[in-house]
Amino acid sequence: MLERRFYTRYDVSGTVNIKSVNNSPKNLTVELVNIGFKGMGIFLKDIILVDSCVNFEVKIDTLEKRFSGTGKIKNIKEQKIRETAGFILGIEFIEVPKDEVVTIVNLIQNKICADIKGKNRFNNPQF
Repeated sequence: MLERRFYTRYDVSGTVNIKSVNNSPKNLTVELVNIGFKGMGIFLKDIILVDSCVNFEVKIDTLEKRFSGTGKIKNIKEQKIRETAGFILGIEFIEVPKDEVVTIVNLIQNKICADIKGKNRFNNPQF
């Protein structure tokens, strides 16, 4: 399948509180799988229909950062994570504080670079 994304998604751990699905009173706390400039992936056991709009609050564990916004469910993929059957839902950001998302993605990129740099130093002590 061809990649449709214009920006990289980075694997992260965290939680997403889905505050409403098309203004329903039901709230969900789900697992954050990945995030990028234009959207994120979440894992949950139930399906939320494609094209549903959701209000959310994201918390990324390693960065201790939070942000809220509105998104639209763009795709659904059935998948198991740690032996738990469920679905990965792709959410496209509609209304989010772009500066916060840029900061978060930059922090993730910096962490990846630092981890790689640390591994290279460990494997090649002459550098």
